Order: sequence, then C-alpha cells, then structure tokens
Amino acid sequence: MDEVLLRASPGTSGEAKALLSRTFAKFWWDTYDFLGHFLLANILSFFTSLLVIPIPGIWAAFLYFASQITDEREPEFIDFWIGFKRYFLRSALLTLIGVLVIGVLVVNILFYMNSALVPASLRIPAAIAAGLCFWAIIFVLMVLVYAYPIMVTQNVGLRQTLKSAALIVLDNPLYSFVVLIMLAGILALALLTYVGFVVFLYALSATMVNSALDNVMKKYADRQAAQQAQEQPQEQRRLTSWIQIKDKEEREKKHDRYKRTIREIFKPWEY
Repeated sequence: MDEVLLRASPGTSGEAKALLSRTFAKFWWDTYDFLGHFLLANILSFFTSLLVIPIPGIWAAFLYFASQITDEREPEFIDFWIGFKRYFLRSALLTLIGVLVIGVLVVNILFYMNSALVPASLRIPAAIAAGLCFWAIIFVLMVLVYAYPIMVTQNVGLRQTLKSAALIVLDNPLYSFVVLIMLAGILALALLTYVGFVVFLYALSATMVNSALDNVMKKYADRQAAQQAQEQPQEQRRLTSWIQIKDKEEREKKHDRYKRTIREIFKPWEY
C-alpha cells in the first residue's frame, strides 16, 4: 500500500466527497445493523474503564470488536477480550507517543503566544510559529485517527502503522479533516448528554474510524488494480481480465450492504 501512496497525489474535493459519502453510508448501516452489539459493548467498555483499566487498551479492544463487521463477520464478545490482549501494549505506546507530541506542540504554542517571553520585534514570527504548531496538532490527530485501526486491522508494527497513517493523511487531507470533525462532534454530543459516554461514545467513534479506513483502503485497492493492469503487456491483459473482474466484483460485493436507502429503516419488510 505504501508504494501506491507514495506515488499518489493529494485527493481532490470531488474524491473527498465520494469517500465521505461511502464512509457515512458504512458508518450508518454498521451502526444500524449491529446496534444491540454496540450498545452492550459500549456499556461494557464504559464500566471497564471505571475499573482503572487503561483506556487505550479498551479502545483497541473495541476497534478489534468493530473490525469484525468490516470483515463481514458478526462480532462476538470474545473478540473484545482478544483485541484487548493482542493490542493493549501497542495501543498504549501509540497513545503515549501521541500525548507526548501533542504536549510538546501545546507547550510551544503557549510559549509563542506569551507576550512576556517573546520580544515585540518577534511577535509576528512567533504568531506564525504558533499557528504552524496548531496545524501540526491537527495533523497528529488525523494521523491517530487512522493509526489505531491500521494497527488493529493490519496487525503491523508501530513504525509501519504511523508511516501508513501519515501517508494516508497526506494523500487525503480534506477527507481526513472532515472525519476528525465528525469524531469531535461525537465527543461533543457525549459531553453534552453525559449518558453518551455509557451508551455510544466508543461505539460510534470506533465505527467511524473503521469506516474511514476501510473506504480509503478500497480506494487504494482499486488504484493498485488499475496500475497493475496498465503495467501488464498488452497480450497478457486479455488473459487476466477475468481475474481482474472477479477481484473487482469481490471488492464491490463487500460494500453491497451499504447501498441500501433510508427507506429500509421504515419498511424493512420490503427489502
């Protein structure tokens, strides 16, 4: 995947809109189809976190639990425990790195914005530096949005996780920023209702980041298939065309469940 990302140019606004549309469809239908699973898992996650069990481990466990849906498999609660055991340490290290980097950037912003520490002649450059640090924080947060689900779904090391997540953000800046805003909205809703922490915070957040990553990976799978087809000699393209068609059908079949309309909620017996 990294080779495809390194050769890619930043996505256009039209591409971002298409990705967001597919991401929201997956987010909506995954939540709707497995609402009972998510409610129980979110309640379990909330009360587990009250037992002083580190939140990064719970977050990794919930992501693994929710990733079973992406693999078209009904999640079971044993998946929660498997995810916790398998990814607790890496999730904790990833969180520690994120907290340290963001902490350093916040300290820099406070320093640059402190008029008592910055000479009057350097206030404009200091304000620019503070602005750059702010956007660096946004970039780090967007990287973390992808890093956790990459760690869980692809089972790669920490370095490869961060590299892949950073490349995805650089290739999809607008899309990644909107996904981050939607996650912030979920958190704000939980803060406003309080009960959201118990009922939906983990569930909606995990479904959103899994949906975001899954649709980005589908984009790269399609791009890689097209590049491989172009790189083949002309005489071999016809021989492998059925294989390519089969691969494309398999990728599209995985997303058929998300092509339903909102009418199914009100009249499910018609579908």
